[in-house]
Amino acid sequence: MGIPTLGRPSARGIEALALTCDAQVAYVAVETATGPHVTPVLFATAAGRVWFVVDRRTLKARVIARRPDVGILVWSGDRAVVIAGQAMVLDPVRPTALKRAWPELVRAPLAASPYTLSNALELAGTARDAARFPGRLRPDTHVLVSVAARTTTVVPSPSVPSAAIGGPAELELVGVPAQLAARAQRPGPAVLGWPTGRGPLALPVAWDPDRTRARVAWPRSRAPRTGREVPVSLCFDASRGHGPSAKAGLMLRGPGRVTSDGDLVLRPRRATFWTGFETATRELGE
Repeated sequence: MGIPTLGRPSARGIEALALTCDAQVAYVAVETATGPHVTPVLFATAAGRVWFVVDRRTLKARVIARRPDVGILVWSGDRAVVIAGQAMVLDPVRPTALKRAWPELVRAPLAASPYTLSNALELAGTARDAARFPGRLRPDTHVLVSVAARTTTVVPSPSVPSAAIGGPAELELVGVPAQLAARAQRPGPAVLGWPTGRGPLALPVAWDPDRTRARVAWPRSRAPRTGREVPVSLCFDASRGHGPSAKAGLMLRGPGRVTSDGDLVLRPRRATFWTGFETATRELGE
């Protein structure tokens, strides 16, 4: 069902935000020169915005500064909140940009308490990692990002039919750590980064690795064109525990096309993975 933008609160908008209360992370999609890029972040909702913190040196922060249209997915049980909106980076070392962002600066203090309460265990894990790994965490490089939603939609979480599992193909991920490759080599939930004319969307999918195919929960207003290949990404979260050192995941990128029944078929060409503080990318063969 379609829900009004978060900037104009309504009963239905509040209902959508309420779904995020038990979610651990939000998945943020940005539009890079080579297609959508989707990864998880800690987040909070306050003052009609979604808020998260990133390192200003990351790809996500650099892309948002140039292309502010983003997609956000917040998964909650058998439903998910799909948000399309515009992000703004609040960076204290760029006073000129801050001057233009004064409405968001007014809202920002309202996010402090929700963010701390929602992520208390993660913040404790971050403090632990700062002591265990001196120099790996630099609070002075982090910036706050606010996202004002254009559209917010609640969609059901898709499931892969049991009959669809066990096809002839096998997903090979050469050069990817075994534990992360295994996450993408079994059926289950994943997050799709999908390009649109107004920025990327982050959408919930049920992944079938044997056919490199995903069942997608498409918002009704965003029905895709079938047949034509476009650059997409697929994110698999493999985090275990709290704090940066416990975070792990894998993102597959490559051309994808939508079938007549609405499924996505992916041809993985690149794998980006992260474990703790380390990130790497591997090219995948034909």
